[in-house]
Amino acid sequence: MISFVVPVYNTEPYLSNCIESIIKQNIFSYEIILVNDGSTDNSLDICNEYARKYINIYVLNQENRGPSAARNAGLMEANGEYVFFIDSDDYYIKDSLIKFECTLNKNKEVDLIFGKIMMFYDNNKEERRKIKYNNTVMINSMTGEEALNYLIKTDQVMISNYSAIIRKELLIQNNILFKENIRFAEDVDFMLRVYCASKNVLFIDEFFLMYRKNREGQLTQTVNLKKLNMAIELYDKLLKEVDSWSIKENSKEYIKRYIANLYFSSLGSLNKKDLEYYQKYDLLKEYRYLIKYTGGYKFIFNKFIYNVFGFHSCLTSMQIIKKLYFHMNIYRSEILQLLKSPKP
Repeated sequence: MISFVVPVYNTEPYLSNCIESIIKQNIFSYEIILVNDGSTDNSLDICNEYARKYINIYVLNQENRGPSAARNAGLMEANGEYVFFIDSDDYYIKDSLIKFECTLNKNKEVDLIFGKIMMFYDNNKEERRKIKYNNTVMINSMTGEEALNYLIKTDQVMISNYSAIIRKELLIQNNILFKENIRFAEDVDFMLRVYCASKNVLFIDEFFLMYRKNREGQLTQTVNLKKLNMAIELYDKLLKEVDSWSIKENSKEYIKRYIANLYFSSLGSLNKKDLEYYQKYDLLKEYRYLIKYTGGYKFIFNKFIYNVFGFHSCLTSMQIIKKLYFHMNIYRSEILQLLKSPKP
């Protein structure tokens, strides 16, 4: 059986679509656990209505404690051998999960199966791959630790709880839970541990999930000072903890590189129009030691700028590059829309 754990918080306009996308999948044995995390809209009513209609849909109701606590609560109640986590404003692509179920039936020992995710935006019809995977066939003969190293090395790793189906026993035996005091970037700690504990992993080279961006109130939409501080402190703590993990030395170096790259990427998000700009600047500057662990072709130029000219110049170059990338994407979207428009 597959258990779908769905943390729910004020997603009334999207919740039914999420649930229906599971119900309409062509899979044999599953349950849906809806964890209402103190919603103040009609989300709980929607959850209860589905639970009344379907015997394999269950509702857990709790005070608002954050998505990590909601996922942990759902995991503890899950009856399935395998668990999918999905946010309640996202949805599965039609008939995309049958491949996962068939793969599980053929590979009884697999711990983790991940696939491809498509992003879409509330304000337009544009869809975009979250990660462009290449040369992934070899992953199917790797352990989770080896796969993680390869994905980090080739700059195609995605550490997201919704990107994979996970054996529940793996999580319980290794005491892998979401840290409930973290409400931003909580996936990083969780999924790194999942990969390192997995003995057998598989990759399905197909899109299966539609991931919504730019929803009002979305946890990942706006990085305020509190969330940024939470994320940076997590990166700092993880980078120091990884040396004590029971993994190979080269794996530790790859994980440090990934964590440092997350920090480095956040430099480009600063905006002088932000009222919290100077506090964020000081926070990021305080942890600039992380830059020495960064790696990969995406960061070669800006790491050079940092080593030669210092932190401020590095941050400025990151912001310029991000603006260029943003405008290029706008032009790309406009061109695609023109190409799709019917000819007069």
